[in-house]
Amino acid sequence: MAPVKKDPFMTVVELMKYANNNLGVNIKIRTTRNILLHAGLPGRKPAKKPWISKNNRSARLKFTKDHKDWTVEQWKRIFYSDETKNNLFGYDGIKYVRRPAHT
Repeated sequence: MAPVKKDPFMTVVELMKYANNNLGVNIKIRTTRNILLHAGLPGRKPAKKPWISKNNRSARLKFTKDHKDWTVEQWKRIFYSDETKNNLFGYDGIKYVRRPAHT
């Protein structure tokens, strides 16, 4: 499972194609998944860890200080858009990571 160790975000389909093309075998997706499970590499959702850069943190603090005395009327003039994300190309659904337990 060297490709998984190099890139723990590889999908089962990518691993299946790797095995079929480079290892001279012809396995299916379910077989690939079973091999990964047997090797102790189930697919899991990666932990979400918010990361705020120093620049972003400073900008947020500055914004807060600059607007702390605004009235309700001033805030009513602000337009808030929904933060809907649309993908033009591809799919960025749930990404799984394959690592041994507790790593």
